[in-house]
Amino acid sequence: MKSKQLTLALLTVSVIGLLFIPVQPAFATGRAEQAAEARPIVWKFPIASVPGEPYYDLYAQHLKDEIEARTNGRLTIEMFSETEIGTGPEIVLGLQTGAVEMHSQAFSILQSYVPEVSFLSLPFIIEDKDHMARFMETAEGRDLLRAGEDYGVYIFRPGVMGYLFPVARNRVLPTLEDFRGFNMRVIENTMHIDTMRALGANPVVLPYGEVYTGMRTGIVDGYVNDRTSFVYLSIYEVGPYYTELPVFVSGVSMVVSKAAFDALPPDIQIIVREVIEEAVPIVQAYSWEYNVAGDPAWKGQMFREYVSMEEITLEPFVKAVAPLYDRFLRENPGQRRFVEAVDRVR
Repeated sequence: MKSKQLTLALLTVSVIGLLFIPVQPAFATGRAEQAAEARPIVWKFPIASVPGEPYYDLYAQHLKDEIEARTNGRLTIEMFSETEIGTGPEIVLGLQTGAVEMHSQAFSILQSYVPEVSFLSLPFIIEDKDHMARFMETAEGRDLLRAGEDYGVYIFRPGVMGYLFPVARNRVLPTLEDFRGFNMRVIENTMHIDTMRALGANPVVLPYGEVYTGMRTGIVDGYVNDRTSFVYLSIYEVGPYYTELPVFVSGVSMVVSKAAFDALPPDIQIIVREVIEEAVPIVQAYSWEYNVAGDPAWKGQMFREYVSMEEITLEPFVKAVAPLYDRFLRENPGQRRFVEAVDRVR
């Protein structure tokens, strides 16, 4: 009898205890989930320009403002100087892992880890921005966009911003003879190095930050880039001779981390894609106008002497680099279809 009474007493205590165990109400759980959803997603966007420069104001700031406005602040963009994030390879690794979410990349950087893009470093491959746009409308152009997914990134809107034209310390370079023995600064890119050799120049690899000093001291006789770079480096002070020889295209693409993009809610993915697709053509058109098609008066104001594209016969240059195409296609047979598509819409 006593045993039964003890058991009953213990059960009673247990039941009473259960009544006083705090229970998380369903609405409280819902509030916690809503709070988590309300916290903004933050993306890092390293850029090379600063406020006041057209690229920053017309493009980077516009992307930030539009994405944040259209997502009602659910996705915020933090812009950093590229040097705050790290070196080029560190930014690439960040994109592939999701530590960096978006970056505007030159073709020469993109090809360092998406090899399908490397054909765009061939000399004289793209005629102008419209030619590039026609190529991107082909099946091969669409395949090029998808190629980045295998390397952890999405590629948006590759486009041509201008050409990489030569500037020099002591002469213009309108003929092959002018290149003979010329010490030309190049980036550490095999195609750029081989192109200068094919044209008769001596390629000298030199970091971008050392170009001005290198030209002033005679380490190099010249280098190739676009008007934006010439102004940024004040290169006309040490390189007053300018030649509109369109050796390489100045091309960029918006690159987005696949890991970061795939983690976004579907509606925000749509917004990000729409904003990029709207913004990139604007900055590309502006850059083309600034670097190539705009008022030519700046050339006379900036340089002691210049030669325009209309004054240059391209055929000897194209013939000189033809062996590079043959070798490139032998070594990269999978890119033949891209080169053929470019030629098809020329």
